[in-house]
Amino acid sequence: ITEHREYRELVSRTNSAMNYTPAVTDLYDESKTSTLSQYTFDYLYSAFLLKGDVKYRDKIQDYARILLAGSIDKDKLSTSNFHSAYAVTVLSTIYDACQESLTEAEKTAAEEVIVYLVNRYYNSYRGKQENHIFDNHTWQIVMRGLLQGAFVVCQEYPDMMKALEYFYE
Repeated sequence: ITEHREYRELVSRTNSAMNYTPAVTDLYDESKTSTLSQYTFDYLYSAFLLKGDVKYRDKIQDYARILLAGSIDKDKLSTSNFHSAYAVTVLSTIYDACQESLTEAEKTAAEEVIVYLVNRYYNSYRGKQENHIFDNHTWQIVMRGLLQGAFVVCQEYPDMMKALEYFYE
């Protein structure tokens, strides 16, 4: 992996994520949630999976401890479909990467937000979004995040299988 031409960039980007400390309010700011989405999923989780170094997963867990410390106002995460997708990506990455180390309260907090947002957009998009085939950002960003969210909680919430199937197909 160290010989790959993008390795140095992966390390550089991941170091940015390692040096970042989120605030509990970052989930409510769309631009900060976008950054958190990149840091957790694109950088830290990718580095953890590719390199196997647990320090990257541990940093995701540090993010989790901050972001899941209080109650999350789900409605504030619904200001736009992008904001919702970024929030679901952050929380589903935390949920997937740190499943074994999250407390029950943290798991429940993440699950509740993921399920709420996935259901919100599943009910909103179903029967309508299929006709917007040129709405590329929705397909590339929003639906990918919602698919990821539905996927990580479908074992605990079987009703998420309908949303998972919809967003996948």
